[in-house]
Amino acid sequence: MLTDEYRERVQDERDTDRFPTAWGAYKVTLDDAQNAFGDSAPAFFSDIHQSALASALITYRTALVSRLTALHAPVQHLGKTWCSECSVRRSTGPHTEEWVACIPHPCPTLEAIDHKET
Repeated sequence: MLTDEYRERVQDERDTDRFPTAWGAYKVTLDDAQNAFGDSAPAFFSDIHQSALASALITYRTALVSRLTALHAPVQHLGKTWCSECSVRRSTGPHTEEWVACIPHPCPTLEAIDHKET
């Protein structure tokens, strides 16, 4: 049984702006499987829903990686490529800034999302 706390987390997730994209992928996969199996679909209930959920997770993760990649975009400074999000700059005037910390691109965040488990 699900706890009330977990049910609340599920509902919170469903209320986010990103959830409709993941649900759409889930529903398309589920509908396709039910169409392919017809009346025998109940026999494959578990496999169908697992595949549908996996599809939704893939869609969700792809969108997340896209947002992180855009946020941690490369920027050129002093002839090198740095992470625009992780590098620290402070304003030194209306149109000038000083680089306080330069984090190479790809940064540890991008390396973490590109990491493939073996």
